[in-house]
Amino acid sequence: STTPSLMKNIFSISDKVQLLPVVHGSGNFSQAVRKKILTDACDCLAVCLPPEFQATVEEGIEKLPYITVSCLEESDGKRSYVPIDPCQPVIMSLRIAREEGIPRHFIDRSVASFEPRHMMLPDTFALKQLPMEKFCASLLPSIERPGAGSQHEKRARWMAYQLHKLEMDYSRIVLVCSVLDWPWIKEAY
Repeated sequence: STTPSLMKNIFSISDKVQLLPVVHGSGNFSQAVRKKILTDACDCLAVCLPPEFQATVEEGIEKLPYITVSCLEESDGKRSYVPIDPCQPVIMSLRIAREEGIPRHFIDRSVASFEPRHMMLPDTFALKQLPMEKFCASLLPSIERPGAGSQHEKRARWMAYQLHKLEMDYSRIVLVCSVLDWPWIKEAY
């Protein structure tokens, strides 16, 4: 059995950096992220979105409760988009950070054509009774390691590098990232 102190530190990757892995589109994770950001003080919020999304995402957050979308055209003519919806944990974290005056950094790697990953995940309703740490730890055996040289691996390494850079200016950094990325960002760090 895992001791509470080990579970509490599962998301820490340094004295200055804490990860908050989320399931995108989950209202339950949005509420958990909101609670963590408001109760555990941070002086910098980093999110798993590329910098080119920052202006339009933050503009969309100003328009809440109206739901909007931030879109970018990719090199192949397809579009990448971010729904600006409070049920999105990344959006909730940005909204709270903005309201609390916490600096926000979009640290994901810019790519010409985003390669989405999919995984069947358990119902996030369990977060009502289960700590986020236990929920995410239970997923670890089923989260696939990214292939060497893959976009997923390069993005994890890039975000780890960006966290090192943020540590030069901040002492309590929180990164909100996908549950599919957190083990590999932690490993790359």
